[in-house]
Amino acid sequence: AGVLAVDRPAAGGRAAPRDPRAGEGAELYRIYCAFCHGPRGGGDGRLARRFPRMPDLRAPHVGRYADDRLLRIVRRGGFRMPSYADVLSAAERRAVVAWVRALARQPSPDGSAWRPTNPVAVRAVPRRGLPGDGDGPG
Repeated sequence: AGVLAVDRPAAGGRAAPRDPRAGEGAELYRIYCAFCHGPRGGGDGRLARRFPRMPDLRAPHVGRYADDRLLRIVRRGGFRMPSYADVLSAAERRAVVAWVRALARQPSPDGSAWRPTNPVAVRAVPRRGLPGDGDGPG
């Protein structure tokens, strides 16, 4: 467990995830996450205008989060994000994290390095972690 490996970009420039959970995670992400985080995880979903701290899930610092931290965020929620503990099973939460990992590894349409879709979201990232993460108070 830990890092999701991806194959070379498939047709259309999208990276094909090797983690079999990512396919299920893509559908769950579309249902529960894309409205806020955007279809490609860029923090540019339909609600992002109302919540300027919407994280870009493809940002390099998010990619450095351990899977356990991402799972904790999905389970507990955070800031204005609701908890999905009562909505998604543990296996479904793992599938969503696998899809977030796959999103982070997809090349941009022009093949360039990552650029924020919502620059406000990147600047507004809190400097301390969630309670129990070991990287901040709480």
